[in-house]
Amino acid sequence: MPGSISTRRPMVIGLCFMLFGLQSCGGGGGGDAGGGGTNSGFSVDLTTRGNNSAQTSTFIFGNNIVFDISVTSRSGGTQVLTLPTSQVYDLAVFTEGAQAPIWRWSFNRTFTPAATTLTFGSHQSINYLFIWDGVLEDGTQIMPGTYEVRGALAYPQYANDWRGNDEFASPFRKFTVTN
Repeated sequence: MPGSISTRRPMVIGLCFMLFGLQSCGGGGGGDAGGGGTNSGFSVDLTTRGNNSAQTSTFIFGNNIVFDISVTSRSGGTQVLTLPTSQVYDLAVFTEGAQAPIWRWSFNRTFTPAATTLTFGSHQSINYLFIWDGVLEDGTQIMPGTYEVRGALAYPQYANDWRGNDEFASPFRKFTVTN
């Protein structure tokens, strides 16, 4: 893998500051919006970023890919979103057009069964960043090619239909890995 820990440290620190700046806290009470396809007034988007935090869809083999999931309340008032476990989001990478993912953020992770509550103010967004090293679930490195990625809130049944149309999942984003 290109780069040493000391050369990646500034990028990781910068992304952490970016995440801290983007993630904000809501307050108050409000209506409860659960997952699973109801019209709750939320939108989810996904952006891919390179090591320099710039938005891009082309990555060099062996370099990190930053996934930036943005969850936004479309409501003019306070909204509460309740998820069934401690897992807030998931990511899935697919070979172009495939039905089953070749990598999922949640693979081999454990989540507590306690519900998670997210409170959003009027038109508030919360962002979640994940820096992916390109290592697939089988331990191999993602190879050069064209892929699709989707981010989703961890609502009930989200992982049963990654291709389904749901406001709690981002549109698919294509990205390319090159030599």
